[in-house]
Amino acid sequence: MTIPTTSNLGLAKPGQGVTGWNTYHVQNYEDIDSIFGDNHDESGHHEVVTIDEQSSTPSTPTAGTEANLYMKDDKLILQFDHSGTVKYFYLNLTAASNQQWQYTTSAP
Repeated sequence: MTIPTTSNLGLAKPGQGVTGWNTYHVQNYEDIDSIFGDNHDESGHHEVVTIDEQSSTPSTPTAGTEANLYMKDDKLILQFDHSGTVKYFYLNLTAASNQQWQYTTSAP
């Protein structure tokens, strides 16, 4: 994952289910280090984000300004609220090698 220095990235660390999530808004590499520890090489430009599988769907993000990226039921899921319609784009991580992004308005 590449994070341009002018961008924001919200990272959620799961606690006790969805209600226990803490959201961290990241603006630079130092912010990631302060949350997750120093995991980059000497250039300071490489980070690793591990996504733990969730047992439930997270709360809907703020419409038009946030998105949730999470793993559930062996799927990598991007959740986005577009003017009141919650959209889910996902990849089945255990499917064949020709897997493509899927779309639904119901949580996978």
